[in-house]
Amino acid sequence: MSARRSARISKIPRISYHEAQADTSDLAGDAEEDEDYYVDSSSLSQMTKKSKRTAPVSTQKKQKNTKADIFRWTDLPGEIKNTIYEFALIEQNPLYIEAAKGPKRLRHCVRRIRTWSRSPYRRRQLPEPLALGLLLVDRKTHAEAAPIFYSENRFYFDSWRAMLFFLYPLETHTKSWIRSIEVQKLTYFVGEWAFPAFDALIGVTNLQRLDIASAYGDVKVLYMHCYHWIDAVGKRRADKYAALQILQGLHNVEVTRLRELIAEDMD
Repeated sequence: MSARRSARISKIPRISYHEAQADTSDLAGDAEEDEDYYVDSSSLSQMTKKSKRTAPVSTQKKQKNTKADIFRWTDLPGEIKNTIYEFALIEQNPLYIEAAKGPKRLRHCVRRIRTWSRSPYRRRQLPEPLALGLLLVDRKTHAEAAPIFYSENRFYFDSWRAMLFFLYPLETHTKSWIRSIEVQKLTYFVGEWAFPAFDALIGVTNLQRLDIASAYGDVKVLYMHCYHWIDAVGKRRADKYAALQILQGLHNVEVTRLRELIAEDMD
């Protein structure tokens, strides 16, 4: 029995016991398929940034953004621009202008306005400057703003010399915008400046008011200085006494004497 059993056992194939190896062929195939769809998060963010940087923007969109961001002064309505001109170019008080001292600045004028304090002494103080840079923006703005500046302000000169230095370089059309002028310190000793100053005043064709201090002493001296101007105004308005309607600040006696001198000289 033992011999038969041993022979039967030898015919039975032996079974070896070892750890089974998983068949990873299918898994490897699946992994290869998944690699086509797997993207690392860091590379994804880089791709997104790159795509944002290189993304083309249409020309129409660029133009729309540009138009929305740019402020165009010329596109403002006329009512708003006129309001800006009034605040920036018109002074409520007269523009006080005096000739600068010194040989190197003979034709330079400085704008000042007199102010008062508790001190008994009068002092002069520079005012806040007007925004005259508006006149230099472009030709259209200058054409709109310059007439407002010259016609709406009152120009106050401390002497004939200051008025001469102010008017002399102005062009003819610029002088025609001026409406109001006042001159002080009128004495016999400034006659050398008064005569050319009145000649420069001939170009101020639309002048409505010329205030002068009654300090000549002799009206005949005043007439000698302003004869050419009186004659030009009379011819322009077809009335030889028209200049007397512009002259202000004289006493009635002085006005009467001027009228007599005009009548004697022009008849």
